[in-house]
Amino acid sequence: MKQKLLIGLLFFASWQTFAKDNSFPYRIKTKDLRDISLTKGKNSEVLYWIEGPEETLIRARQPLALKGAQLLESKGEWLLAYGYTKKDLRDAGLKILLYAARGAVIEAPPKKSLLKLHSHGFVTPIKKPVILAQKPIRSAEKWGLTPLFPKLREKLSAKRWLHTIQKLETFPRYSKSEAGTSQTLTFLQEEIRSLSDWETTLEDFAFGSRGGKNLVLTKKGRPATILIGAHYDSISESPYESAPGAEDNASGVAVLLEIARALQGESLIPTIQLVFFGAEEQGLIGSRAFVEKIEDQKDDYHAVLVLDMVGFNHKDPIDFLIESSADLKPFVEDMVAIGQSLEGFDLVTTTHYWGSDHVPFIDSGFKAALLIENDYGDYDHYHRTSDQARWLSQDQGQMALDYTLALVLHWASELTPSPQL
Repeated sequence: MKQKLLIGLLFFASWQTFAKDNSFPYRIKTKDLRDISLTKGKNSEVLYWIEGPEETLIRARQPLALKGAQLLESKGEWLLAYGYTKKDLRDAGLKILLYAARGAVIEAPPKKSLLKLHSHGFVTPIKKPVILAQKPIRSAEKWGLTPLFPKLREKLSAKRWLHTIQKLETFPRYSKSEAGTSQTLTFLQEEIRSLSDWETTLEDFAFGSRGGKNLVLTKKGRPATILIGAHYDSISESPYESAPGAEDNASGVAVLLEIARALQGESLIPTIQLVFFGAEEQGLIGSRAFVEKIEDQKDDYHAVLVLDMVGFNHKDPIDFLIESSADLKPFVEDMVAIGQSLEGFDLVTTTHYWGSDHVPFIDSGFKAALLIENDYGDYDHYHRTSDQARWLSQDQGQMALDYTLALVLHWASELTPSPQL
């Protein structure tokens, strides 16, 4: 109820502004803006712009003479909507002007349309320039992958990754389902029981009347730690009856299991942690509890990568979104460089980080990022009982496996005095 009231108040404030708005809305290809400065202080003819990887929207005080710019028939003020798929927005009767990186520019609608949106996202007015996402410029010089990568890549199996997802989707993984949570954790522990390098710990956290659990796998090395995480819980419109959560987030969980198998028997210098977080769908509760516990050790954490929804591909090419903070630009640039050393997928980056288990890490000063598929907006089964493995791509899964392994080995090499990796 509070979420809907907040959305309503934001809409009212936006509508009041729009009532006085005589601006000119434009759409232009982002590549055509490379050499154009859109803002020149208070006297700028541009009010604001919203940049996506392919297209950019512009609000101007007066008509613009920009080559390639298309004047839009947009009569309402623009709002930013985060956390909704295109289906969510269209089902609410909203007009989508631009969609990129889990965010959408929508035209200010009747208030009742906003109230139809679920509470996992949010809507906010636009008052200043926004870069929703960017497509990194491909470096002319590739970073070489570590020598150990080809060997360990042979241990990864996209077929097994998909089979794991198919198994996980049969469990009722809603965090408030005690039986489902127990089944899931038992399954995960059985999957890694034969991997002797990994120590297994169940960590309790406060959640509801019975509490929740994070499952932590640790491959011990020196104090410097690389952490890879994914939430194992799921949700739907009928979570007690069915919440298969194949994409969200059995796809990420299955990557962690493959990484555990790949690193088994290998001598790495740093400590590697694989963390399966609980109660993500209820507000990142498991990851917040985990971060609170280790916050005074954050200097020992070299890198944190969270995987959430990495198995769906709407259309070629396969691509992923890296989501982190603007303060972590060098960290993200390194991730991009490693990704560009692999073949078979593209990357998009955004500094609008929210809504997954990377958030508490970034907010607490860790070097952290989220890896998520870049077709989030086209996944019609998000948070629905239809979120099943049949919609996922084994090729996309292979790329998620390859990229995660390459990042782990790269970060490990940064902590290794010799070139053994």
